[in-house]
Amino acid sequence: MVRLVDDDELGKQPDPAAVLQSWLGSPATGEILSRSEVYRAVAKSRYRTLEHLRQIPPPRSSPTTNPTSP
Repeated sequence: MVRLVDDDELGKQPDPAAVLQSWLGSPATGEILSRSEVYRAVAKSRYRTLEHLRQIPPPRSSPTTNPTSP
């Protein structure tokens, strides 16, 4: 089970980056945590790495949004 914590709590871990990686690799999301909550927490963390950010998919645009429309 994934338990998201803030950076102060992450800093108490021996390897905060490994904790972030475990969040990204965990299938334990759904009713309690959404994937987007995990991605948001990782992206906001000061312990994130470029490798972590590369694992977060880009945001999806709405199919009804057309930026070229007047």
